Amino acid sequence: MKTKSGLENESGESVTLKSVHLEGKLEGLLLTMIVKQKYFNDSDETIEATYTFPAGWGANLLGFSVELNGKRMQAVAVAKKQAEEKYEKAIESGDTPVMLEKSPIGLYTANLGNLKPGEEAIIEIEYAQLLRFEKGRLRINVPTVIGERYGDAATDGHIAMHQTAEVDMLAEYPFTATLDVMGQMSKGTIACPSHQAEIKQIEGGTRVQLLKGGLVDRDFIVTIEDLKGESYVSGAEDDGAYAVIASFCPKLIAKDPDPLRLKILVDCSGSMEGDSIDQAQAAMHELIMRLTEADMVSYSKFGSDVIHTSKRLEKCSPKYIKNKLAKAVHETAADMGGTELEEALRSTFMLGVEDVSKDAASRGCDLLLITDGDVWNIEETVKIAKKSHHRIFAIGVGSAPAESLLKELAEQTGGACELVTPTESIADSVLRMTQRIQSARTNSIDIKWDGEVLWQSTLPKQVYSEETVHVYARLRNKPTTAPTLVWMQDSLQNQESASIIEWNSKKSLPRMMAGAELLSLADEKAAEELALKYQLASKFTNLLLVHVREDEDKAEGLPKLQKIRQMNAAGWGGMGTVSKSVVLYSKALPDFSTPSVMRNSRKSASNLSAQVRALETAGMGDYDIPAFLRRQTDDVVDSQDSIDAVLSPDQMVEKFNELCLITTKFKDITFELMEIVSEDDIWTVLLEVAESQDNVDLYWACLLNWLSKDVLGVTSLSRHAQRMINFQLAGIDTAEIKRIEAKFAKTLPAITMLNWGQPSTSLISE
Repeated sequence: MKTKSGLENESGESVTLKSVHLEGKLEGLLLTMIVKQKYFNDSDETIEATYTFPAGWGANLLGFSVELNGKRMQAVAVAKKQAEEKYEKAIESGDTPVMLEKSPIGLYTANLGNLKPGEEAIIEIEYAQLLRFEKGRLRINVPTVIGERYGDAATDGHIAMHQTAEVDMLAEYPFTATLDVMGQMSKGTIACPSHQAEIKQIEGGTRVQLLKGGLVDRDFIVTIEDLKGESYVSGAEDDGAYAVIASFCPKLIAKDPDPLRLKILVDCSGSMEGDSIDQAQAAMHELIMRLTEADMVSYSKFGSDVIHTSKRLEKCSPKYIKNKLAKAVHETAADMGGTELEEALRSTFMLGVEDVSKDAASRGCDLLLITDGDVWNIEETVKIAKKSHHRIFAIGVGSAPAESLLKELAEQTGGACELVTPTESIADSVLRMTQRIQSARTNSIDIKWDGEVLWQSTLPKQVYSEETVHVYARLRNKPTTAPTLVWMQDSLQNQESASIIEWNSKKSLPRMMAGAELLSLADEKAAEELALKYQLASKFTNLLLVHVREDEDKAEGLPKLQKIRQMNAAGWGGMGTVSKSVVLYSKALPDFSTPSVMRNSRKSASNLSAQVRALETAGMGDYDIPAFLRRQTDDVVDSQDSIDAVLSPDQMVEKFNELCLITTKFKDITFELMEIVSEDDIWTVLLEVAESQDNVDLYWACLLNWLSKDVLGVTSLSRHAQRMINFQLAGIDTAEIKRIEAKFAKTLPAITMLNWGQPSTSLISE
């Protein structure tokens, strides 16, 4: 499968992404990271490469540049709609635009348009992230791969079709990384549990450098132990005001641990097979060893459904632990299908509700969640968790757990989160988590500033001993003393402060504060203005640059889209394992006879081929085949979803959107559509309006463009679909297009999103 520059993908095409390299520096609690993605087009066609990748939770993207043909260019933030228009205009003009988009779930998509044969581009992304002391340790987690996720990426994840992160079982992207740990942090005990690495002393610190042979199939992890937690305050001038970031590391008064009132929820979906389910069982065994008769717990496991071993919290008597809890843990396996996390949480939150009025033990419960977090439905899951009045303590397992979901669940409920790779100690993680759960609850959390506060980030719901709390603020005047964090514990007031404010001239600090403020704004216009002012990628802004080519060097025609697929996360679904002694990845690939574009989904299992059903039985989740490829497998389509059924206007536009991602040949797309609608009234109408089959492509383009207009309520054309339509209609007089659309409007009265109306048997004369 080797090509002259790398591997081919499942479709036999040369993969454009050739390597990923990280260069990081840790100074105090500030991690700055530069990600370099190298692309090379060794095909014979001009391509557009799109690559969706994760960034660390809470990271602020500070820079985006590209080196193309020896020329280096820096991107600027542009309002999203305007950026997309400029990107498409550059594509049409034969230039090479590069655009970075941010999705609402902590993912980014790099779009590299019009990369001609033989050309190389290096995309460089810089971001900054504040780390946290966690009981004498720091853990640096740099996500590099998006694991196979359950649910619909577009509906649940709110990302566009070209941004979806599909997995290619054959993909291999070389990965290298260097991290410099500077100053006081370098005096701790440094390890790299995710990769084989060389750790050596450099001037002023310690360097962690990966040995050769790394792949983009797992998070890059560096841990620093034996540290003393400290509080820091940093500030910088910010457009006439002052940006301040206060990082408190409070120490709570020691007390006897409270008894546990804990609901345990363990992920048993197919994605947990292998390393992840082993970690989950090990975590439970560690927890069982720490239970006392004063503790009360419930145990639940979930996949497509949720199973509760009891309807309420149970006292942890020796009999209960031996006969019920230990047995349930022993029988825990990754055999429960998909990952219906939201419904599992809802159901677990309701356990014991009927006992609240008579049993104080059912009030104020905590929930321990053990999962890889591989779901798309993040936003709704976080919303229901916030309303639950449960603190969620999440342990993310596997080589690439969904950090954004798990940390957001913990942050929004006042709990905590730890990610644990298969090579790290799950016992240590369980110990730290139980210490947090059993520690004193804090309240009345406040912060005292020296001066008028113009804006401040939300304070945490809970303070934990020897764990960092970050607070961002903009002050009107320059403060002379450091702020103080104040909280109540057992009716006693406590406080923590840094000794000094460290002032610097770095522009990154105000931009990081602006990134935090951006997340708090409900006013979309204000959020867009803030993102533009501080040049941030956001929900409302993209980062864009355009390499303008000389006339003789312009790209011609439409570029072929290549969505760079993810590597399979190491150990996912039981495919190989990550050894606990030496980090290795063994690919044990099944024989897939179904199309490679299959996605995890909760959708109808009746539409799965026999091969996919076999995978599902083996615990690999529910797979759904995109509609436009259903005819490529045997026994896939049932009567309910028959391809011969009449396509609604909305379905036709959706299908066109899908097809535009896999080909730039309009005739191939119309042929695919004609096969589906050839027996329908709409085909008759199309031929009548076109008057001749010689005109049919033009009229197809006009029909699809007309259907997608807002007045009809039909799904909008995707960016790539609109590009295809524009290319087909280029050079056609606007008046002619309007004349054709008017004929459709007359011939298809009362058209709606779901119905073609009542097509006329003959055209109304003009």
